[in-house]
Amino acid sequence: MKQGAVAARKRSARSHTSAARGFLVGVFTTDALKECSLKGNLSKGPLGKTNEARPGLFGPGLAAVLGAARQLAKDRKLEIMKDSVVNHEL
Repeated sequence: MKQGAVAARKRSARSHTSAARGFLVGVFTTDALKECSLKGNLSKGPLGKTNEARPGLFGPGLAAVLGAARQLAKDRKLEIMKDSVVNHEL
């Protein structure tokens, strides 16, 4: 992720989850975000769960996103949420 993009996300984040969303878009490609689930779980659609699991996003990349968002929330004195809550909001 380029430094200019990091600075822009730091300025625009108004919550822990919005910071995570911003970093997620900066770290992963649009195609990866469309084709993968966060952790490789079953797809959910209008009719419920399917039998097909989508691949998960790259684990260390996702961990870096969550860590950067948590640090930004601490630095800006935003409400810090559990990773499970942030994951749910992504």
